[in-house]
Amino acid sequence: MKYQNSDYTILVNYHQKYNPADYLNFEYIKIMNTYGKTICVEKKTYEQFTRLKEHMEKLGITIGIVQALRNEEEQKNIYINFCDKYGKEYADKIVASVGESEHHTGLALDIEIYQKGKWISNNDNFEIAEPVLKTVHPYLSKYGFILRYPKGKEKITHIVYEPWHIRYVGEERASYLENNDLTLDEYK
Repeated sequence: MKYQNSDYTILVNYHQKYNPADYLNFEYIKIMNTYGKTICVEKKTYEQFTRLKEHMEKLGITIGIVQALRNEEEQKNIYINFCDKYGKEYADKIVASVGESEHHTGLALDIEIYQKGKWISNNDNFEIAEPVLKTVHPYLSKYGFILRYPKGKEKITHIVYEPWHIRYVGEERASYLENNDLTLDEYK
């Protein structure tokens, strides 16, 4: 599937809803996620993630993708599952509404870490995953990624801190955003 523009800074959030007509000349590929499920991701995003993953492995940290491209039905189901598992109040803080999720683009990745023979779930094992994920953050911009929902920017992004949610924007923009302590919302 391909779209028509080529700007990796497309913004999807609570103000700017997902609109396929806005999309880039993206090519999507199928990959296996950390749990062996086939998922789709934008091709360049995946290529750059693979480079980041290889770099992190040299440092003794194994990361993988648990979530990438989601359609509206998948987003709705995730919200329902979060409500059932963690309660509506928590789900409202951490799961974007249908049409407001960056996962509709295929440019956003939820990553997990692999430790002691298993993938560590971010929500169920935040205390274990978060410190390791923080060690990945300084390397994100080198590969064109940003931490999409950083700590202290919740009033701007309207999403709580998510150390696992990274977003591909390209190396130059990622570097600019990092050096100027900006979120994608502030850049746009």
